[in-house]
Amino acid sequence: MTLSKTKRGTPTGPEDEEHTFLDLESRLRRGELAVPSRWGDVARTDPAERLWILHAMDLVAKAAEKAGPQFDTFRAAALLVDRAPRRRFDPGTAGRYFEREVMSVSGMLEATLPATLTPPDDATTARLTRVHQTAPPRPTRETLARALTARAAWWEAPIRLTDLTWLQGVASSLQRWMRDDGPLHAAAWPDGPLHDGSDFARSIADAGARDDTPAHRLALLRDEFGYPADPGEQWDDPAIGVLLANSPAHVTAGTWTYVPASVPGTGWGPEEAWPGHLYRLLTHELLHRLAHPAYLEKAEAVPGGRLLTEDVVELLTAEFVEASRDDPELGPLVPDVVESRHTEAAEEIRELAGSKGLKAAYFLGRTEFIGLT
Repeated sequence: MTLSKTKRGTPTGPEDEEHTFLDLESRLRRGELAVPSRWGDVARTDPAERLWILHAMDLVAKAAEKAGPQFDTFRAAALLVDRAPRRRFDPGTAGRYFEREVMSVSGMLEATLPATLTPPDDATTARLTRVHQTAPPRPTRETLARALTARAAWWEAPIRLTDLTWLQGVASSLQRWMRDDGPLHAAAWPDGPLHDGSDFARSIADAGARDDTPAHRLALLRDEFGYPADPGEQWDDPAIGVLLANSPAHVTAGTWTYVPASVPGTGWGPEEAWPGHLYRLLTHELLHRLAHPAYLEKAEAVPGGRLLTEDVVELLTAEFVEASRDDPELGPLVPDVVESRHTEAAEEIRELAGSKGLKAAYFLGRTEFIGLT
């Protein structure tokens, strides 16, 4: 394969490769010579890796002409060299997958996806601020206790165990789809979990392995039931122990993703719907991992933080599950009607900021598009 639409053609030997690389590197660095060239690193790679780097840099150099000044081409050149050992698609054989990988890991999508968006005007920002500053209603302890008892009843007579290997297989397919075929914003952060070598499938663990600690009990009440318990608040309700062993959760550091391994009894719903429910849980938990740190920092600093860290994730979960309907591996797990538990407040944020603005904030940390400056 040649370096398409260029004057240089395919490098034919080490000297030609060096000349081609230095030419591309100079174009991407835009004349900046203070930092030594990376050719020494590239020269030590194997031929297939060097070819990937040259084609990737050529692709980015041509696209950068239309990307505008917001795209850091100097950084892109370094990212591509560093990415090459973990490349997934080769030029010429993978078509759009190669191009998407390059656009993602070079930072081009990170720069260009928000470039066409406009931050909300003053009136819209004021409405968004009102939403962010409104803390969700806090259920009473009595209401919460009844909800805990009702939910725990689902697990009084579980039908059987779910194959953990099956769960890990779905998680692997989901990560592959999210990175290679899903909505672009999810894969646009070059330093994010989809590109840093993280293996979502290996993080999957039975929720029963989660330690029953006071902190985990309070986290369950907060995340699953919207009850912002005070630090040190005591909850000895036995139903919480049952739910800890059968509720999804993620560790912020990204070490484990807990998923219920037991199929609940008929009080939950029809058994045949359980695989689709688990797929939805996995999507929700992977989206938690993909939240940009800048988004989480802003979200946790406002009274309506749970709206941004849970309800928005629920809204995105429904969107992404629906988007995966055509995938041959994940599509069979998508129900005819994809339901969502997100609140009207989350929907209002999407309506005011726009779907792309919300995703730019969530996945890329561009919180100005949802009125968080």
